[in-house]
Amino acid sequence: MQQQQQQRRSARLVLRGKVNSDSDRDNSDYDDDDDDEYRHHDDYDQKDDNVEGFNDPAYRATLRLNYINFRHAQKKLPHTVAAYVGQMASTLSEMPEPSPESVAKVIYELNELNLRDLNESGLKGVLKIHFFRQDRELPFKRHSYIRRMRLPRHLLPSNAGVADVPAFTLSRPRPDLTYGYPDRAFTMNQRSILSRLHDQIPRYAQVTYDIWFPFFAVEFKAVPELAPRGSLWVAANQCATTSAACIRAIDQLDMRLGDAGYNKHIPNLCYSLALDHNLAQLYVSWGEIKKTRPAYYFQLVDSFSLLNPEQLIRLHRWMTAIFDWGYGERLSTIRLAVDYIQQAEEQKAGQQKVASGAAKSRRPSPESSSPEWKRRRLR
Repeated sequence: MQQQQQQRRSARLVLRGKVNSDSDRDNSDYDDDDDDEYRHHDDYDQKDDNVEGFNDPAYRATLRLNYINFRHAQKKLPHTVAAYVGQMASTLSEMPEPSPESVAKVIYELNELNLRDLNESGLKGVLKIHFFRQDRELPFKRHSYIRRMRLPRHLLPSNAGVADVPAFTLSRPRPDLTYGYPDRAFTMNQRSILSRLHDQIPRYAQVTYDIWFPFFAVEFKAVPELAPRGSLWVAANQCATTSAACIRAIDQLDMRLGDAGYNKHIPNLCYSLALDHNLAQLYVSWGEIKKTRPAYYFQLVDSFSLLNPEQLIRLHRWMTAIFDWGYGERLSTIRLAVDYIQQAEEQKAGQQKVASGAAKSRRPSPESSSPEWKRRRLR
């Protein structure tokens, strides 16, 4: 295993110069109710998962090679993305906040963790019980999410030029929490359309049997001194990979929408959160077409000290706003898109039926097409 990791690192470093130069060219363009766990059918497929890749020092080179780009936090967001993020930020003051007791409890228990050996399970326990829980005053009661399910590989971007080189293959992320839409969010007819979004991969936009179109992922990490593989740097690598998968699911729907004749696009952006016992980092991701191929971008939106009551409340407001968008405007847009595709399919089927009927009516009858002597005999 160690030998394979060393081979991957060596191979990455060979191409690192090329990858960095390509990435610089890409980024220069931006100067201006459920707690159910569902298991995906290929979650058991451990073949070539490259699970150690996220903490590889060269993993971000692999991300760039597969068209996933980290952007400087101080760069201006593209206009469309900035409009969505800005609109959400403008609503933060209207978002409900947790009770002072809940906030105090979180901070107290996080400080308790600092007094003893810290691990990820302890951190998850505190934040999931008191912050990421389904509580009437918190924004998760009606939301569906999955825990620790590995995302399907078909949703991960891939560079065809190095697809057969394991060292340059993206690791399959398994977020601690992934939020999306359950089957019951769609009608039976809508689910039928969704199951056929891709010609070769059924249920393409589904990360498990019951979660469609994920839009928010969370990664918990312990402090790096106690868990070398548990830094926020690693969590950001995982979030970036997961976010690209979320965007690709929407892109497939958008492609089908274009095939149906709709000339507007579905906003292909999503959010993710990386956090340890002290700090939380909120990211936005989006997709664009660069040089005739898809590219994916990942940028820090805000960071929060979890031991600061005001910043903890601000984080909660951000998350509430994200869920309001994800389960409100975004879900409505997806439903409308699926309905449009269904109507286009029905209209096309109707036109084909009419054309088929017209062709049959123009076809000569057996009597008229028979020779003259046969027609006389028929009389």
